[in-house]
Amino acid sequence: MSLRVRCILVLVTLCAFVVLIAAAAIVYPGGNHFDRAYPRHHFWHNFLCDLLRQQSIGGGSNILGARLATLAMLALVVFMALYWTLAPALMPSHLALGRACVVAGLLSSVGLMAVALTPSDRLPTLHTLAIVLATAPGLVAGLAVVFGRLAEPGTGKTLIVLGAVMLVAVATTSALFVVHTWFGGGFGRALPAMQRVAAILTVLWVGTTVTQLMNVPASPSSPARAQI
Repeated sequence: MSLRVRCILVLVTLCAFVVLIAAAAIVYPGGNHFDRAYPRHHFWHNFLCDLLRQQSIGGGSNILGARLATLAMLALVVFMALYWTLAPALMPSHLALGRACVVAGLLSSVGLMAVALTPSDRLPTLHTLAIVLATAPGLVAGLAVVFGRLAEPGTGKTLIVLGAVMLVAVATTSALFVVHTWFGGGFGRALPAMQRVAAILTVLWVGTTVTQLMNVPASPSSPARAQI
């Protein structure tokens, strides 16, 4: 599959994820871990995984929303898996790092697939393990692709800021999840809020870097090198 085709597929499935997860949020009957009586999806208090529940935290039926959310998560798996395969092209001066990013990223994508297929209301233990499987190699791949891309000559300040803020958000979300899961910490309102921020920044990062890669033609002797 050519580089351009992969870029197009990443952008198409990324858009599908955004549309489907938004639709799942719209039809969610309500309830979150802080207020079970809340009448609808709360942007900052609901986890994305709440949308996978067939019965909402508030007790309402969420069959349609769960199906939409599952499709959204599968779109996420596809666009992230394809994105990791673009890592060597995103950092042509650091090909070894790019190849390591591919391996770690694809492992993370397997974890994301497991997250989508193990809803927290029906398979809570497996769901937590799936999140760990997705997060650990995902952090490694994320660090690699951000540092590798930012180390490329001519990288602009906008991308540097976006990459730095995204890594902070993802790392903070992961740390809060670890505290909650292994050290008995409460959810805290910061955890779902940081998850939402990290997801938005990741979508922006992927969309920006893939658009760059697709719009800058490759030279005959080297992969495409994008700048912002």
